[in-house]
Amino acid sequence: MSDLTNSFQGKGLDATDISSDLDQYDREKRLQSFKNGTIPIVVATDVLSRGIDVKGIDLVINYDVPVDGEDYVHCIGRTARAAASGAALTYINGEDMYEFKRI
Repeated sequence: MSDLTNSFQGKGLDATDISSDLDQYDREKRLQSFKNGTIPIVVATDVLSRGIDVKGIDLVINYDVPVDGEDYVHCIGRTARAAASGAALTYINGEDMYEFKRI
């Protein structure tokens, strides 16, 4: 995940990452920066798939297929909330095909 974040940053884009490897304080601080628009791109594990309320997310990209179908629904549900529009993209390789078909 940090490789992807570093790639964004290397291209001059403001990005941060959030995962369970961070302590709660750091996760909340980074999420707040995303919510208030200071950081427009967040690379996250499924730790952010549920229980966040961020308005204006118009794009979710799944780099890996979530293992659980409900996690997938919650993750892509970050877009198009409250009648807003948005898009969700999921990258799938041959190994992910079985999991994605289950979803």
